[in-house]
Amino acid sequence: MKRTLCFLLVALLYILQVSAQDTLVYRNGKREVARVLEVGEFTIRYNLLGTSNEPDRAVSRLDLQSIHFQNGKIEQFERPSRSDDPLLVRRLRIEEELGDSKWAFFGEIGGSGILSVNGDYRIYKDALAPLAVHIRIGAGIYPDKDPEFTIPITASVVTGRLYKFEMGWGITPAFPQEGKAELIYSALLGLRYQRKNGLFGRIAFTPLAVKSLREYEINPFVGLALGLAF
Repeated sequence: MKRTLCFLLVALLYILQVSAQDTLVYRNGKREVARVLEVGEFTIRYNLLGTSNEPDRAVSRLDLQSIHFQNGKIEQFERPSRSDDPLLVRRLRIEEELGDSKWAFFGEIGGSGILSVNGDYRIYKDALAPLAVHIRIGAGIYPDKDPEFTIPITASVVTGRLYKFEMGWGITPAFPQEGKAELIYSALLGLRYQRKNGLFGRIAFTPLAVKSLREYEINPFVGLALGLAF
């Protein structure tokens, strides 16, 4: 009997928690159940689970059609004119300058892969500022007496308009034909040129930290990349 009561109590609390959540309705038809924390001038801050353990999220007002609050209130967001709303004008200008090119494929001489072919994917772009986060992974080779196969992996922050500043960190597993595999640590500091559905280019300072015996040696490298973005 006690177990049954405990089960019913937990179920009731769960139902109350779910029913107490708000609903975000996006312009593309998507719906998301969440707990709205703040409706700001530019963004809405919310929590998916409505608990303090879940990290807060944010969405631009331009992406929402309405919010259905738990108390029955509905807040509508009118889509402003492209020419009248400064927030929308700014966002559209940034999107045009940054482009919608999530992917880039390029070859690189030097850098963390030595001689490599790579894919670059944009995992985040700020709605109101020219700021984005990219992940790059590739396959390369280090032509030496004992050639090494390399897998360069880099996470980087990119900011700017057409000519962008890029800063990142990464690791490169290296597999020699003879001997044990090693892990190379890398940094990236450079300039990126990327047009929407067009040319991709980058020149960067890419120091590598390679373990030698018991210590790490810092080797200064420069990477030159060229490819296509789309």
